[in-house]
Amino acid sequence: MFAEDKLTAAEGNYREALEMSTQLAAKDIVSGVQLSMGALALERGDLTNAETTARQVAREAHAAGNVDREVSAHNLLARTLTVKGDLDAAAAEVKAAAQLPTKDETSKLTWSVTAGELLTRQGKKNEANRVLTDALTQARKMGYVPGEFQARLALLGVETASDGRAARLRDIRGLMQDATKLSFHLIARKAEEIERRVLAASAAH
Repeated sequence: MFAEDKLTAAEGNYREALEMSTQLAAKDIVSGVQLSMGALALERGDLTNAETTARQVAREAHAAGNVDREVSAHNLLARTLTVKGDLDAAAAEVKAAAQLPTKDETSKLTWSVTAGELLTRQGKKNEANRVLTDALTQARKMGYVPGEFQARLALLGVETASDGRAARLRDIRGLMQDATKLSFHLIARKAEEIERRVLAASAAH
């Protein structure tokens, strides 16, 4: 419930920012806020809204020559399509993002995590583990905490993709504690969901 409250509060803030940016005709800020709202829609399970937003921002960013924003839009679209189970379409979006000449390191890192999550869903566990481990190492070198948490969470997904008991509860709870301490409540909630699956799987055997 707490994480849901945070989502609701964030959505209100983003809507306010979007209205102000639109009035000021600040197109770059508008597209950034739109992407944030699309990401919130994905977290809420509103896949239609997330997909529509990502496609719109990708088109507009491409037309404006905003490479970094276009990469971010392709990443959001790939994540959304992965959740939907449309893995071929998600792979096409990951490829599209990879071909864009972005110099933004955080965008590249987010792309790596998205690619790793897709590989996990495709059953390519070893490749996913390699991509996500590299992403985690890079995030730590950069001191980019959101990227580190995203990579750690995605790696837990790799460990539990074939058998929930394979994930180490120590790693799951470590992420929960670290994320909660720094107020990354959505990451903590997702780690907790993985913990419940691992415990349920253990109890069933």
